[in-house]
Amino acid sequence: MNLGRPHGSSSREYSRYPLHPQRVEALDWNNAEQALSERGCAVTAPILSPAECDSLAALFHDASRFRSHIVMERYRFGIGDYKYFANPLPEIITNLRPASIPPRRSRQLLGGG
Repeated sequence: MNLGRPHGSSSREYSRYPLHPQRVEALDWNNAEQALSERGCAVTAPILSPAECDSLAALFHDASRFRSHIVMERYRFGIGDYKYFANPLPEIITNLRPASIPPRRSRQLLGGG
């Protein structure tokens, strides 16, 4: 089962689907739905290019970009930390949010109708 790359593309062909919503739509949702039904989870292809991931990761050290910072050890959740972006969100995130709502069938499998 290939949950990986968008239909007919290699992992390096992000320019073929330049807009994030198009990249999400191009994912193999049939296989994702099947995996979700069979295993309760599904892994898809990367939606962001390595350069886009790097640009988001570069924001991590800029405290002004985040509204909250959680140090997991403080709450005995393990080692590490995570942050919640403040508004305005990075453009990549703003573009992905509406596209990340799964197709109707996936919402049904998740119990969302």
